[in-house]
Amino acid sequence: MALDVIIADFDKYKVYLGAGLVFIILTIGGVIKYRRYIKEKRKKIGLFLSYKVFKNK
Repeated sequence: MALDVIIADFDKYKVYLGAGLVFIILTIGGVIKYRRYIKEKRKKIGLFLSYKVFKNK
């Protein structure tokens, strides 16, 4: 009996559950990409700063 209610609720809210799952996956992917972008940016800034330091000496 309870299983039928769960299945009926799942069919009723399937679209919302799917949208929530897609949102979570895209959020995780965006966070990973953003962290990678920040890491590359820090690396470039570090290279730029070290270049300026050595150029001034």
